[in-house]
Amino acid sequence: MDPLTVLSLASNVVQFIDFAAKLVTRISEIYDDAQPSIKDYLHLASEIDRSPEIGIFRRFGKMNNLSLLYMQAEIASLEREFLTQHEVDGCSPCETTKSYNFSMDRLKCSNGQGAEKQRDLLLTIQGKLKIYSKNLIQLRGNSKL
Repeated sequence: MDPLTVLSLASNVVQFIDFAAKLVTRISEIYDDAQPSIKDYLHLASEIDRSPEIGIFRRFGKMNNLSLLYMQAEIASLEREFLTQHEVDGCSPCETTKSYNFSMDRLKCSNGQGAEKQRDLLLTIQGKLKIYSKNLIQLRGNSKL
């Protein structure tokens, strides 16, 4: 390589390192600031728009993981409660209540019959699982950013 090409390449590398160092310093200042201003974010957004490859976004991995773990614990608790209710309903002297354990149609129609706890728990678990699954998929996607 001729000296002029080497000098040009070295100059570009130094310029990039200087730019990256300034950007990292600025990002660190924004994250450390308890109340970053809109102006800070606008400046950062402009820099990222100019050079998309430098986009740095916080993933809040620890908080996302903690949130998922709390949801997991809540769903596990509801699962235990559901299984206990399932057992109680199965031992009921009432044939209709017993039927909740093997007939989803009967379980769905148990509203207002005094034995709808198993159905309500199942509906609650389904809702929580939907949110949990969505968040789990989103967390996996965030880790690929």
